[in-house]
Amino acid sequence: MADKNVEVRCLEKILAAQQPKGASAERVYTLLKNAKILSDMTQEAPDFVLGLNDTVIGLEHFLVDVLITNDGSNARMVNKHRQNALKGKKMSYRNLKSVNSLPEVKQKLRHGVLLFDEHHFLQELTRVSQKHGMSTKGYRADIAKYGGSHHLIGAMIEMPCQTNGTFELYYANGSSKKRRLNCAPLTYNMISIMQRTLKGFDFIVILAETLLNELPRDAKVYCIWKNDFSAAIQEQRIPVCTSFKVRLEETS
Repeated sequence: MADKNVEVRCLEKILAAQQPKGASAERVYTLLKNAKILSDMTQEAPDFVLGLNDTVIGLEHFLVDVLITNDGSNARMVNKHRQNALKGKKMSYRNLKSVNSLPEVKQKLRHGVLLFDEHHFLQELTRVSQKHGMSTKGYRADIAKYGGSHHLIGAMIEMPCQTNGTFELYYANGSSKKRRLNCAPLTYNMISIMQRTLKGFDFIVILAETLLNELPRDAKVYCIWKNDFSAAIQEQRIPVCTSFKVRLEETS
């Protein structure tokens, strides 16, 4: 069973983040902000069932770590070390920033960056997206039990990248640019994978962030309606590159 608190926190972060511009984002946020949760903490597939008027929405959460390693999700390992260091302390942004400087946490942060392999990440994105994309019929059958005359299912993708946000971006014209970003960039390969594997969902909402930025406004949210990535990119002015590398820089 997945950790329901992790799923709840992801939804809370999305609602607290700045809403993207455009019709796609407006549709998604209208559902998520105004719907009431109908399911309880034991709900598994999909993770949440929401209700808005006569519409029932199934929301399935999954995490794809940008810095996935052979040891598993580096983001989860970093979070475990940070939580252990914060035991007995009041959770605050200042505490989190100081915890990032602890040797054991910095070691895990460096570990993920040094082992970053974009091909490995794309394989993981494909694997996880295919797994959930193949379950859409089951999600629809499950939410039908809640009644309603309209049914929608959404993918809520959490995409952490535990760095200080330094990336080398590569473009189709052969140019490259080093930039500080508060989330990992989107690439054409990532979009192609999601378009192909998640087409059974009515909408996709992506929470992309670095783990060194814990304030709600630091997170980046992308909203895709009816698998129309082109419209989302144009409306939300989403920058897309051909590929990227994660650069190692010391954090303060």
